[in-house]
Amino acid sequence: MEGVAGNASTALVTLWALAGVTLVFVLLRLYTRIRVLKMYGTDDHCYNAAFMLFLIYNILLQLSAEYGFGRDISDIDSLDDVNRAILYEIIGQTLLIIGNFFAKVSIGFFLTRLVTKRRHKVAIWTPVIIFSCLLVVSTLVFWLSCQPIAYLWNRRIDGHCSIDPVPVAVLAGASSVFVDLWYSGFPWYLLYSINMALREKIVIGSSMSLGVVAAACGTKRAVELGKIGSPNYPKDTVSLVVWHAAELSATMIGIGVPICLPFYRSTIARVFSRGSHSCCSSERHKCKESDGEMGVFGNFTIGGTPYASHGQSSPTDDKFDRSALNLRGNRATTCGYHSVDRSISDSEIAELGRDLEAQQY
Repeated sequence: MEGVAGNASTALVTLWALAGVTLVFVLLRLYTRIRVLKMYGTDDHCYNAAFMLFLIYNILLQLSAEYGFGRDISDIDSLDDVNRAILYEIIGQTLLIIGNFFAKVSIGFFLTRLVTKRRHKVAIWTPVIIFSCLLVVSTLVFWLSCQPIAYLWNRRIDGHCSIDPVPVAVLAGASSVFVDLWYSGFPWYLLYSINMALREKIVIGSSMSLGVVAAACGTKRAVELGKIGSPNYPKDTVSLVVWHAAELSATMIGIGVPICLPFYRSTIARVFSRGSHSCCSSERHKCKESDGEMGVFGNFTIGGTPYASHGQSSPTDDKFDRSALNLRGNRATTCGYHSVDRSISDSEIAELGRDLEAQQY
């Protein structure tokens, strides 16, 4: 063990910085889904799994750097250190490939919540299915390119490499870029026909367009994939390691921004409502949601469990949130709106309830 080389040190700083920024969105997302919306779904599991694999990747690269990652093989005194450096790196790269898959699946579940038509769902999931197939093939080709498998990281044993993993790896990298670009543009098409506030459409579409940044990082990574067959693997793959992490980080940030929208809005609402009276201030929701906008957007559009926590009824059992309609002495008030200053009839109350229901759909 010889310590961390200069270029490896720079790469590691970049990796941990990317992980730190991504962690901010992971925590905000968790808080939003668990505390603000009290809804947690499959997309959240995939998102968190991707981040956990990102952390493991960084740890493995840190270990690899201690044994020689970032150095010329000729500058590493111990062959055992060379073997460990290569082994930790290729395991880390494999795990991050899986993390990239989970991140894209999370986006797929996110977009699925925005659509009802079968053709839209097919358009969402087809690129991911193709990408996952290429991912599996490229991973298997890489790990099975040498016989025995241990020859991949230990050249002191008898063996040979009969398969070039570069072409299929580049193809898989190109498919990742395509998926990033597809998921950057397709949400704009979906949002155009959705009954949602223009501001929310812009926020969601713009954040999802961060996939363009992920695609740029993925393009650079695809170029660097040509070096996975290099005999000087620990030195030549430093850039590949960084760009791979950058692609995943950009993807997770892009999907993290719209998920946290209810938290952003509730925070802003609390800041601007200080010192002023609001009908929500004494209610159970504490202005955390604006019915027909934030609540619906958070609970149904983005996704999550089909039930509310703390024994609340399923959204399908009650077409709209009745708590948004407050009846006080035959006077109706709605959370976030001015109270009605006149008595209203039961038919008007029912009509107001139907309006709230329509906003959810």
